[in-house]
Amino acid sequence: MENCELTTLQQEIVTALKQSKNKNLITEANLIKKIRENTKFQGKNKASLSLKDIEIALDFLQKNEKLYFSIHCNSANNLFFKPEENPKEFEQSHRQRRLKSEQNLTLLTTSDFQTKKDSKQNIKTKKKPHIKRTQRTNLNIYGNYDEE
Repeated sequence: MENCELTTLQQEIVTALKQSKNKNLITEANLIKKIRENTKFQGKNKASLSLKDIEIALDFLQKNEKLYFSIHCNSANNLFFKPEENPKEFEQSHRQRRLKSEQNLTLLTTSDFQTKKDSKQNIKTKKKPHIKRTQRTNLNIYGNYDEE
């Protein structure tokens, strides 16, 4: 799997995990904070990451960078990442519970980052079209009345 096959969000997850690989325990909140700092993204303040995106990014790190992380989940479905030599597989019961809870969570998606890039390009390339003013006419409301 090459870097070009990853979405922009997955690439940002990979870079954030690389930057914080020296920590003993990385929380999902710290990972999102690192992603926000790198991309200067300011929307969706309480958003989480999709488990599928995280798993794809971790697989990429294992295959290409030889960095191994194991995923842990607490009772509140918060994710934790531990750098380990022999990573443990994410338990199926935790995985199903997290996927069910993601239906109620606000998730960061790739489109959030693409709209930010597109808006920057639109500002630089597109100019506002010139709007012609319509011809204004004065309305005489007293013209229909005769003075007696």
